[in-house]
Amino acid sequence: MSSFTKKLILSCTGVIFASFLIVYFLFNFLVGNYIRAEAERELSGGMMDVVSLTYDFPFTLWTDVTIPHNVGIFNELSPVMETGRFAIELRQDFDGLTIGAVLPSPHPRWSIMDSLPMHTHVQSHVFAAEGFVTTIRPVRQSSFVAADVIIIGYDNEIITPVLDFLPSIQRANVEFLVSYYLANPAQFTTDQMQRVSGANNTYYLSVVRQPVQDNAISILMYTDISSAIDFTTTMNRILGLLLAVSGILSLVISITMSARFKKAIVRLCNYAETIGRGNFNEKAGAFNDTEFNQLSKSMDNMSNMLQTYENNQKQFFQNASHELRTPLMSIQGYAEGILGDIFTKEEAANVILSEGQKMTDLVNELLYISRMDSGTEILMSVLDAGVLLHECCERVKPIAQKFGKYVEIESPPQEIFVAADEEKLERAIINVLSNAIRYAESNVKVNYHEIGDNLEIVIEDDGAGINPKDLPHIFERFYKGENGNYGLGLAISKDIVKSLGGRITAENKNAPETGAVFIISLPVGTEAY
Repeated sequence: MSSFTKKLILSCTGVIFASFLIVYFLFNFLVGNYIRAEAERELSGGMMDVVSLTYDFPFTLWTDVTIPHNVGIFNELSPVMETGRFAIELRQDFDGLTIGAVLPSPHPRWSIMDSLPMHTHVQSHVFAAEGFVTTIRPVRQSSFVAADVIIIGYDNEIITPVLDFLPSIQRANVEFLVSYYLANPAQFTTDQMQRVSGANNTYYLSVVRQPVQDNAISILMYTDISSAIDFTTTMNRILGLLLAVSGILSLVISITMSARFKKAIVRLCNYAETIGRGNFNEKAGAFNDTEFNQLSKSMDNMSNMLQTYENNQKQFFQNASHELRTPLMSIQGYAEGILGDIFTKEEAANVILSEGQKMTDLVNELLYISRMDSGTEILMSVLDAGVLLHECCERVKPIAQKFGKYVEIESPPQEIFVAADEEKLERAIINVLSNAIRYAESNVKVNYHEIGDNLEIVIEDDGAGINPKDLPHIFERFYKGENGNYGLGLAISKDIVKSLGGRITAENKNAPETGAVFIISLPVGTEAY
């Protein structure tokens, strides 16, 4: 398996795994906090209600209750009086019967449905009020969790709920919580609730010690969060299953995608090797993926540019060989003429010197182009455009006067500065001036002005103008128009101006005027670079 495939598979599975881990921990954090907050709200609110009940009813703990004469017997549970979150129920069971009363009533009213022996004594370890058993049971709320209450007397006996009336499972849970509290009282020295886990259930438990008359009772508020824990466990299992399924799917998708990517990459690599061998005719073709298709088009463009460059190189060497061969043949011919006494030394020497100078100029042009192609350093500075153009005109005036032509310059009233490499810009302007002098009838004009953020230099002659078929090609290397020298001067000027961030164009004058116009546009500089 390639490194790319491994990275793709690991990254995909890693992202999915990390995402599920974040969801897992976030889910457990939020659910756990929600359950705890609900439990705290229920336990704290319920504890306040129960504590207030112990003040409303002065409970006492009796073990021997005497049922007075003419007490009525009820065959069903007594009504209840709801206070806050809890209901108070007064009742006492003995001999299969229930005695009940409704509070709050200053004088409970009884109805006789059956008879009991007078002053019947019953043993009772219950929470009693005025001789009647008091049971405090929770009124179910609409909360996610519901609180229940356990009251323990000073002798560690369970006062409420009455265990005999509870189902076996609930009774076992109550006994477990009481045993846990009695065995670990140090954990409940503060009002903070504690998490208690039994064999089958998990609870939040809060305890308050409440003084009643001369003794103190323990009020235990608890809520069973087992269902919430089960829900969380189920959700974690579902998340784990989703993680496993997603991991498998991501592996399958990653392997499939990496195989397709690998195939495309191998195809592009082969295409690159084909280009490297100089075969520019083959193409990579289209791809289904936009990115690979774009890369394929870029490589096709690169192939076309390399083919053009190679053709230019071949053309360059052919032209350079031709340009060098002509003066060499002249030099060789005149040298042989000297040996054969065909030419005098003076005649031969003049021709040899002239052709040698041409070769020197051509070699210098070729070397300059080579340096430009290799990326020579550009030394930018701020130049006075007027001073630079006057110096260029002065340098070409002797050549112009030799052929009976004139070069004149028109300057604007204000100074204009340009940011450029002085040596390179001077060479570019002189090449254009030399070309204009060669084709001018009698006069070459130079003027310059500022247009927007650019300096525009205009060089025009009064010659016949540029042949329309030559006009699109005059800046190409080794392209020579009629009476051209080497076809390098204007090409060098264009490369220089382009490297300075400007542009150069050529056009013919509009009729009835004749002549060529060269326009060089460069960014205007400041007085301090």
